[in-house]
Amino acid sequence: MEERPPQGRVYLPTASYFEMGEWSLSPERAWEFHRLVEDLKARGEWERYRPFFRGGIWKNFLVKYPEANHMHKRMVWVSRRVAHAGEEAKRALYRAQCNDAYWHGIFGGLYLPHLRRAIYARLLEAEDKAGVDLEGVWLEDLDADGHEELILSNGGCLAVIKPSQGGALVELSFRRERVNITDTLARRFEHYHRGEEVRGQSGDGTPSIHEQAKVPPLQQVVYDPLPRYSFMDYLVPKGFSMKDWEEGRWDGVRLLGAEGYSLSQVDEGWRLVWDGEGDLVEKIFRLVPRGIEVFYTFSIPERTALAVGIDLHMPWAGNAQVEVGGEMVAATKGRLWGQVGGWICRDPSISAPVEVKLEGMGELWQVPFFTFSQSERGFDRIYQGTGFLVVARGEERLSFSLALRQEEVRDA
Repeated sequence: MEERPPQGRVYLPTASYFEMGEWSLSPERAWEFHRLVEDLKARGEWERYRPFFRGGIWKNFLVKYPEANHMHKRMVWVSRRVAHAGEEAKRALYRAQCNDAYWHGIFGGLYLPHLRRAIYARLLEAEDKAGVDLEGVWLEDLDADGHEELILSNGGCLAVIKPSQGGALVELSFRRERVNITDTLARRFEHYHRGEEVRGQSGDGTPSIHEQAKVPPLQQVVYDPLPRYSFMDYLVPKGFSMKDWEEGRWDGVRLLGAEGYSLSQVDEGWRLVWDGEGDLVEKIFRLVPRGIEVFYTFSIPERTALAVGIDLHMPWAGNAQVEVGGEMVAATKGRLWGQVGGWICRDPSISAPVEVKLEGMGELWQVPFFTFSQSERGFDRIYQGTGFLVVARGEERLSFSLALRQEEVRDA
């Protein structure tokens, strides 16, 4: 700069490489964008118009994927908590800021569970290394959507509850293992899922890594109408089956409390209530040293089936097992268990089994869910978690409780 004088004023735009602009768009817009670019290339006009083409910005990924947004805002929250901590805590935070897990293009990114798990592990490590007080309750807009979330924390775990979206449990992290067991990803439509190849060519006529893609097995692609949060409550129509749930056929399924729950503190914990034209749902969340307990009361004059969903992620899917009454089934397999009093999830990567105790409800459906995402190899079928739906039929008024917690670990 000492040898060359300035040539003028310039402001750098928000920018990345070209393909990122396509990937960050909504699926419908991304497909339109891609087809328009390919059309211009076919007409030989692409180089003329390319300077005027811009896709979306990187932050669109945080709108496109609620799971990425939650992880990002948790990182920001932890960053504030450890701002004055030592180097070890800050190093863990910086590792949690590695961008790969927060977005998705062609190399997997957000769709890869081990990347997301690493982010949550480093966030929990940062709090641990910082020596901040782990006991606390926060009511704040954690995910920047204009609604307050309830954050409950103790020395054993951290829970994030979202009253504005069905009173759902968005996160349950165990501090000792540094793992978020509700770290799942919904199956959603991506623009490259269309039944045509998304393929372009580089300047020399050879498809680049950004331009190569194959068509996914469309008969296996299933989409979820909602994020895969836990303790979301549904009314399901007569005849609704486990196969319907597995294959995303949600016609007639109604999310209770979609408009939001009111929140108040009571002696037993935190009370969420939804009152919808004669239908009433009350659930009380209580954080315990190794997990969370939920106490339910339903009053639904319409006699139909009630269902409560719990989605868990098993980091080592190939070895994870679900145990009911002494019988073991792989977490990656579906199973209709019938009437149960609870179940246990055993994962060799977690030092203690995760147990769900159930008092006063109905039958258990176990369904694993997989996503199809593009990668440099083509399409990856990735296990994202196992959904457990607890179903009770024909009950007008129902009270029951669920406890999601780890068995106690004894040090050797």
